[in-house]
Amino acid sequence: MERESERLISTGIDKFNEILGRGIPRNSMILFLTDIGSESDIVALQILWNRLKAGDLGVIYDFDLPPMDLREKMKTYGWNLKKYEEEGKFILADMFTHAFDLESFYPKEKYYCKRPTDITYIGNFAHKLREEILQRTQPGEYFGVILSAGRLLHFTGEDEALKFVYASRMKYKPLGTALYLLDPRIASEKGLAMLENFADIVIRFSVEKVSKRFNRFLRVIKSPLFGYLKEPLHYTITPTEGVVLSKE
Repeated sequence: MERESERLISTGIDKFNEILGRGIPRNSMILFLTDIGSESDIVALQILWNRLKAGDLGVIYDFDLPPMDLREKMKTYGWNLKKYEEEGKFILADMFTHAFDLESFYPKEKYYCKRPTDITYIGNFAHKLREEILQRTQPGEYFGVILSAGRLLHFTGEDEALKFVYASRMKYKPLGTALYLLDPRIASEKGLAMLENFADIVIRFSVEKVSKRFNRFLRVIKSPLFGYLKEPLHYTITPTEGVVLSKE
């Protein structure tokens, strides 16, 4: 019988593990609902970095930034991807450059989607990438981050995007864990409810004014594990530590 410690993976952030109920179930889908200014992408990237150090194969589907800017952003926090890319343990899938016709301004990536506004083309691209991932890692040892998943809804239409998210999640689930970042204002009420239903874990990131200052909070809305923390938790982002969580 599989022990709980074997079916959970660590975020690499002790306090984050604690509020989730001791960690993340393997092969789960995580949904980050993000406010502007919450910097929840830093939390996601820090978890990805920690999973790379733990031996997982990491993938970023980058709809958010030019890939070279994303790499530099991570290096700001001491997370240099070069070693893992050279070892074949990290893949950065460029979903940004061709969406905005910027290919003449940025170096061509090894992994890039030429038509990231076409859901059929995205599906074929993801399928080919999945086949390569299968050759590189064992089931359960994949950790993928989809930055700015809202672009899928914006570019392709909500219904088609939701079908794609569900279908791709089912195909990738045997490989490991997937984390989606979404600004909830982009989705309809029905679409948001469906995404929350798809996900095993849902975390809401917010920016709120407290005593004339804007502070960041996160709250676990949904988790399959007993004992997760439901109350809002204050957090900060620092260049030396990344995310720092504390009760206030």
